[in-house]
Amino acid sequence: MTVTLVVDRIEGAVAVCVAEGVRGSYKIDLPLSSLPEGVAEGDCLAAEFSDGGDTAEADRFVSAKIDEAEREKRAAAAKSRLRRLFGRRGGTK
Repeated sequence: MTVTLVVDRIEGAVAVCVAEGVRGSYKIDLPLSSLPEGVAEGDCLAAEFSDGGDTAEADRFVSAKIDEAEREKRAAAAKSRLRRLFGRRGGTK
């Protein structure tokens, strides 16, 4: 199963990621060494997990690749929300 993860933060050798599932968002910790080289906070990952449930769990993690298109899509949506909230300048003076 493929799940989109967002790297929330990196704590030492662990990437703390957020997954969005049918039951809402949840946290999953993955070893940084198992992720693509250069992964950074805020990156979106297309992560593969072996079958066995409806949520992504670290013990079923198989692989991941950085999903730049998903990151750009999310950044554009956030920018759009900021413009609607604060006007054209996105909240800056």
